[in-house]
Amino acid sequence: MSELDPLRFSEHIDEVPGLNEDADMGGLERLARALLDRVPEAVTDEETASAALRDLGFVLASIERHGMDHRSLPGAEETLLKLGGLVDEVPRDSVYTYALRNPGNALRTFTGIPQEVLFIEEVRRAGIALRPAVDHLMAWVL
Repeated sequence: MSELDPLRFSEHIDEVPGLNEDADMGGLERLARALLDRVPEAVTDEETASAALRDLGFVLASIERHGMDHRSLPGAEETLLKLGGLVDEVPRDSVYTYALRNPGNALRTFTGIPQEVLFIEEVRRAGIALRPAVDHLMAWVL
């Protein structure tokens, strides 16, 4: 599922670090608008909704990082709520969406610096190991 790209965000991956570095709110808003406009045709099931939520959340988090509330973008809040309802989760970014759903073949980063890439990879590694550890503990407790 992490490899899905229903909003074609991978076309813009290389833009995001520069937009963040420059605090280019116009560029971030245009990117968010493009993604929001693609949601109705691109989201067809739970898997595409999950990937869309990841990528839209990534851009909206960038916007909020620079002091703008994502709710000021027409349709953003409604779209987040719709996508969250489709995947049965709170439609906000988390370490889960940032690291575990971040595709290895088209990594999404806020800054593009090696330390961020390392952080994503290590959180992913820990997250993948967490489920079997919890299952093992639960089997032992029960």
